[in-house]
Amino acid sequence: MSENLYDICMFFKLTTGDSILCQVLTDSKDNVIIKDPVQINTVHIPVEDGIRASIFYSRWFQGTDSRIHMIRKQHILSAAIPNKSTLEQYTTTVSDYYDKPSPKNNNPWFLDRFKN
Repeated sequence: MSENLYDICMFFKLTTGDSILCQVLTDSKDNVIIKDPVQINTVHIPVEDGIRASIFYSRWFQGTDSRIHMIRKQHILSAAIPNKSTLEQYTTTVSDYYDKPSPKNNNPWFLDRFKN
């Protein structure tokens, strides 16, 4: 991840209820092409003085080795820029989940439409 993550990372809340954090590669009229999405999961843990919310990340799109995905803008309810601490956690998570040898062709078929 050589780019400045502040410039390319976004939180998205989707119509499915999923909350994801990802790098935005392309933002067109109808679609957003994202890379290395992680789902944000919140767990509420009872503690002595009440309940504590803990956040953890998991791979958003299970069952594929693809790092690049397309989201239709009509499925995005809201978007936000993550803070520095969140970006540091994201970098570690992406390294754990994605930075490993990948199959020869891990680009989805729909990306052929976006080649110049």
